[in-house]
Amino acid sequence: MAEGRTGTLNVTPGRKTGTGSAAIAPPASIATNKARIPIIGWQRRSLLQMISHTGQAVLSLEAAQAHGGKVSSLEDIRAASGQPLAVFPECTTSNGRAFLKFADVFSDVQIPVKGYNVFVMTVRYDPPTMTSPSLTHSVPTDLPFIPNPLGHIFQLLSSPTLARSMTIRLLAPSDSPSSPSFMSSEYYTHGAKDQVGEAISKLMEYLGKFKRTSVLGWEDKASFLTFYRSKTA
Repeated sequence: MAEGRTGTLNVTPGRKTGTGSAAIAPPASIATNKARIPIIGWQRRSLLQMISHTGQAVLSLEAAQAHGGKVSSLEDIRAASGQPLAVFPECTTSNGRAFLKFADVFSDVQIPVKGYNVFVMTVRYDPPTMTSPSLTHSVPTDLPFIPNPLGHIFQLLSSPTLARSMTIRLLAPSDSPSSPSFMSSEYYTHGAKDQVGEAISKLMEYLGKFKRTSVLGWEDKASFLTFYRSKTA
């Protein structure tokens, strides 16, 4: 669930042309402050409900209340859970070619993390080809009488190439933010609102050899879905 706005947008200029490759940066007029929408709570969901929400963006507080259920903090859920808790800091899905800017889901946690262990894992899927669509589900299925993500599953099963591969990597516990020897100054900027999230994003970038966006977050995914649905309605 999300509500309110805080934060700053940072834009990195692109490389100059003539150096073998070029990156395009938005005009200076676009590089303005952009507020982030904080995550204010979490709700328990069944496995089927989570699968049906694949590709969607974060629920608004109103939508979450309409679904019913108690809104809890991540720490309350962790403390009450007798088993490992998986957290996806992007709070949505991307196309698998880069991961989005993390939401500030660990802003109340300090480094080094104490009281529990943090395990950092990356899952990387092969890019799509002409005969093999990607396993990633970045845009939810919005078709009448076809629950999400059955459309994506049908596309995967009907493609000529059924075999899929992915790479899973787990960071050594000694390099985790919960390790007493963790060198926090190497992985986050002093004064960052979410030190743990920033450190984990950089660790995942190196571990999984991902590209990491510093601008696009789940809010942009939500805006894209609104635009996409307006054009396909």
